[in-house]
Amino acid sequence: MAYIGQAPANKPVEGSDISSTVITGQTALSTAPADTDEFLISDAGVLKRLDASLIGGGGVKQVKSVTKTATQLIASSSFTAISSFTVSLTPSSSSNKILLFGSVSFGGASNLYGQGALYRQINSGGYSVLTGAIGDADSSATRCTIPMQNFTGNDVWKVIVSSFNFLDAPNTTNQVDYQIHCRSNGGDNIRINEEENTSDGDYDARPITSITALEIDSGVL
Repeated sequence: MAYIGQAPANKPVEGSDISSTVITGQTALSTAPADTDEFLISDAGVLKRLDASLIGGGGVKQVKSVTKTATQLIASSSFTAISSFTVSLTPSSSSNKILLFGSVSFGGASNLYGQGALYRQINSGGYSVLTGAIGDADSSATRCTIPMQNFTGNDVWKVIVSSFNFLDAPNTTNQVDYQIHCRSNGGDNIRINEEENTSDGDYDARPITSITALEIDSGVL
């Protein structure tokens, strides 16, 4: 490279050589780097740009959770949403996956049988059952995520907890919403967060129902 006058001295750049308006605390990152952020690194003496997306190993990008503490009765033979019970997140990359886990606490009458299933909607487009989160078709059996059945006479004094986990791949960067929908085949109430017999005072239980969603970086899967 040609210079006009004397060539610059070959010496390390020091803090006194850089104006405070170039690098300041005012431009420091206040959160973890986004995939679109860039860094300057020295590769064997050659200055190169590094995109944060290439660092990889991001693991869990975000965590969202919802908990239902109130009770609810569901007696419909059609899948019905557990109310006030939606967990939502917006993936930072369409290649990332969503790890879902949670539990539903419920009681019911003797001989009650029903089902619960995981539902999803993307970008407010309407809820539909997550087909990967339900069992295979088998004659007239109802495909579901969790069973809600097998109550006997003494079970009217009990609350049963059914748990689930599922790794979803929504393939979007739009908002994704998840719910649990339940149905009762026998016409009796599925009682969310309470038992059928609620007259025993301090013997009664009032548990919770919850879902947690974790966005998982595709680089660790």
